[in-house]
Amino acid sequence: MDDAIAEVLAPFRVRMLATDYFPMRSRRMWNNSGRRTKLPQLLAESDIVILCVPLNSQTEHMIGERELAAMKRASVLINVARGPVVDEAALITALESGSSGWRWTRRH
Repeated sequence: MDDAIAEVLAPFRVRMLATDYFPMRSRRMWNNSGRRTKLPQLLAESDIVILCVPLNSQTEHMIGERELAAMKRASVLINVARGPVVDEAALITALESGSSGWRWTRRH
């Protein structure tokens, strides 16, 4: 998945960050100015966060209240992983409270 995302984003010359949950297998990412960082720093620096991790005991609820609060105001969270990677209760609380600029947008 990381190669596919890197390939799509390459023409835009974006700066890509990756967290240290799993070893990076993507050579394309590193050829396109990608760098590895810790999750808190990635969340604080990113305008768009794309979650593409397997669901397991290490990744379940990896995005919770603390992580959502750490994200930039008006940043975008895209979860292409299994749903429980994001703590749904924490996300609903953030959306309902409007904290950190979170707003619910549904695309059809």
